[in-house]
This record gives sequence, structure tokens and C-alpha cells, in this order.
Amino acid sequence: MEIKTTQEAFEKRAKEHIAHFYDNNEGVNKSIVLEFVECSAEEKKLVMKHVTNHGEANPLGSIHGGITAWLLDTAIGMVNVTYIGERATPTVSMSVNYIEPLFEGDEVILTSWIDRIGKTLIAVHAEARVGGVIKATAIGTSFRLPVE
Repeated sequence: MEIKTTQEAFEKRAKEHIAHFYDNNEGVNKSIVLEFVECSAEEKKLVMKHVTNHGEANPLGSIHGGITAWLLDTAIGMVNVTYIGERATPTVSMSVNYIEPLFEGDEVILTSWIDRIGKTLIAVHAEARVGGVIKATAIGTSFRLPVE
């Protein structure tokens, strides 16, 4: 099932969705700030930025693995929703590879891209980089909720 969007539409939806993501959310979704960096409709790719903070650290001084997974999962959801233009695409499966730790104050560049859009499922990759170095990767499958 081929879905295409224009660069203009993708960028507009991405900027709006990221800016308003926190309006109706509580908890971790409200506390972790993401910024739009760029997107490519041709590559079905979205790039965002997050600067880690003390509240995301574990007792070892690195960013908690659950926060890293949340960042990657959110990157996957964001590229799905903003490229396709749907209201939500819950993750049904995700595998995370932790390569190097993140630390407080790291400027994390989150890149996510859609590999395949099916009738009910979407296959997506995401990665977290700091200073150009890959720190964590994820591969996920998301469910396309029926449009109401």
C-alpha cells in the first residue's frame, strides 16, 4: 500500500505535531522536550533533537535505558503520524539496541524513517546519535488505527 505525502505537508504536520505533542499529555510525555530539526518526504524520514537532563539519569549517572527506549519509540510514532497524517500509530513491537550510554546534557539527534507502510502495519527504524556517534537503535512495527 503506497502512501505518499509532499515535503510541505510532511514538514507542516511534523512541526505542528511536535509543538503540540505536550498539550494534552501528562507524565513523561510532558516532561521530555523534543524539537523539530528536519524531515524528508522522499526518504520518509524525520529528525528531532532532545537534550537530556538530570531527571532522566539513573543511579549510575547515565540516562535510564527506559528513557532512551521512550525517545526511540516516540521518534517512531512521530514519523508515522506526521508522514502518513494519521492520528496515532501505537507500537506493537520494538527492539532496542543500546550501543553506548547517553549522559546528562547530551544533545541527542533522533532520526526515524519508515521502511514500509502496509494496510494495517508500518515498519520503522530509529536511531539516537550524539555528536554523530550512534548511541542506540531501534526497529519497530506500528499499528495503523482505523480512521474514525
